[in-house]
Amino acid sequence: MQDGTRVQVAGVVENGKYERITEEQRPAMFLPILQSPSSDATLVVRSNRSPQQLAAAVRSKMRELDSGLPIYIQSWNRELDPALFPSRMATLALGVMAQWA
Repeated sequence: MQDGTRVQVAGVVENGKYERITEEQRPAMFLPILQSPSSDATLVVRSNRSPQQLAAAVRSKMRELDSGLPIYIQSWNRELDPALFPSRMATLALGVMAQWA
């Protein structure tokens, strides 16, 4: 780290967006959860399975690991809905106005 502290790095991303869809892309590093404890955690899964199949498999595995864990499963498209809402509404408004022009 910048202060000289040594850490184990679990992952590195060259460029990504982490707070808003309009922000500039920036690099990030991810640390093991034991090095940066948090009261919540996110698991991102990429798969060729249907969202329903994937959700069932993830839920089953998480319950197997710890039946007391609260689990909230959201598809990537649904997760992006709030961030994309302003752009979608602007596009819709332009389409409606173009019909009247």
